[in-house]
Amino acid sequence: MGILVIFPKLLVYIIHILGIEDNMNGLFIMCIAFMLMILMALTSIASRQNMKIRALVQEIGILDKRIRELEEKDALNNEEA
Repeated sequence: MGILVIFPKLLVYIIHILGIEDNMNGLFIMCIAFMLMILMALTSIASRQNMKIRALVQEIGILDKRIRELEEKDALNNEEA
């Protein structure tokens, strides 16, 4: 979008290549396409973060189980001694 501000003739050129007759319609289409690209990028980032969070929660659960098992073993050893 910044490039189109610096070179406004580029917008007109791209619009005519796409076969759009009105410059305003072409600008709206390009803005909507730009927003869709941003939305897809943010969705992809959120999805990757969700997978990382799920893996971390599973790892914490495994570690918590190991700690409880070790504490139980330690309690049994202390009772026997």
